[in-house]
Amino acid sequence: MGLEEFRDILSVLFPLQQMNSSSNLNYERFKIPRILDSLGHCEFDYKHRKVYVCPPLLVGLPTYGLPRAILTGARSPKLLDELRKATINAGKQARLISQQQKDPLVPQAVIIESSNVQIIAEIAVRVNIAYEPDPAAWRLINYAAGIQEIKTPFEEKKELNWPQRIFSSELLRFVCRQESKAGAKLVEYTNPVNRQRVHWLWEGSIATKVDRDWGRYMSLASNGISVLMHEKQRNRLYVPEYVPLPTYYARALTLCSGLEPSSKVINGQKFGFSKRLPMLVYSEVPSQIADVVGQKLSQPLIQIKLVNKTGELE
Repeated sequence: MGLEEFRDILSVLFPLQQMNSSSNLNYERFKIPRILDSLGHCEFDYKHRKVYVCPPLLVGLPTYGLPRAILTGARSPKLLDELRKATINAGKQARLISQQQKDPLVPQAVIIESSNVQIIAEIAVRVNIAYEPDPAAWRLINYAAGIQEIKTPFEEKKELNWPQRIFSSELLRFVCRQESKAGAKLVEYTNPVNRQRVHWLWEGSIATKVDRDWGRYMSLASNGISVLMHEKQRNRLYVPEYVPLPTYYARALTLCSGLEPSSKVINGQKFGFSKRLPMLVYSEVPSQIADVVGQKLSQPLIQIKLVNKTGELE
C-alpha cells in the first residue's frame, strides 16, 4: 500500500489503543514502521512512498537452548490457527509460544520451540510456509555493510542556503546551534519548497551526502564517540533512542529474541551525554553479535552492568 494510506490507518488505530501517556501520534508514525521493519513484517520504501508486506516465514533464533523459530512477515487468523493445530499435532515435541509485544500496535511474537529443527520444518510444511533454520540474526549481521563500505568520497561543496540543523554529539539529536568541536559535522538541510530533508557529512570544506541513520554513526565514529552500551551478563545491547541503528542492524538485533526493544531512561551524564538519555534495549543478544555490531559501526562497546538495588547502570 501507499505510505500515506498506511499512516492514515495508523491514525485511526492509534486512538483505539491504550497507549502510554507519553506516546503521541507523530512519534508512533516514526516508531511503528521501524519496529515492523526490524521484526521482518514489512519493508518501507520512502523514495517511492510504498509499504511492502513480507511473505510469512519461520526463521531461527540464536538460542542456546532448544531450537526456536519465530514467525515473520504476513499473517492472518487462518494461518495462526493452522500453526497452532500443527504444533498441537506434533505432541510434546513442540510448543507454540505467543507473547504480546510492548506496543499494542505491533503484532504479537509467535514462536515455535521444539526438540529439534526437523519438527519445526515439518510444522512449516503443514501450514505451507517457508522455514529458515539458520538464525536470521547471524545472517543479517554478516551481510550488513560496515561504515567503511558505506562511505562515499568527499568533495568540495558550497553550503546550501536552506534551513539547517546540526547533529549534536552531546545531546545525540539535531539542534539549531552549531558545535565548535573539530571532526566531522552532520548537517540536516530542509528543502524550503517540498520540505524534504537531505543530510551532508562535512569535514572542513568537503562533504558527502549520507543516509540519516548512517550519517549519525559516521559523525560519531569520526569524532571518536561511543554510544552503544553492552550489558554482557544479561545479553542486552543499549542503543540511544535518538540514534537508531541502520535497518539491517536493527533487524539482526530484534531477531535475536523476536521482541521489539524495550525502553529505559538512564543518566547519560555518567557516560558524557545529557542527564536524561532514553535508550532502546535489545534483549537476548549473543556477545559475538554485539561485538560485530560494534566493530562494523566503529563503536567500541561501553561495558556496563545493572546495579540491582538501585536499577542504575554503571
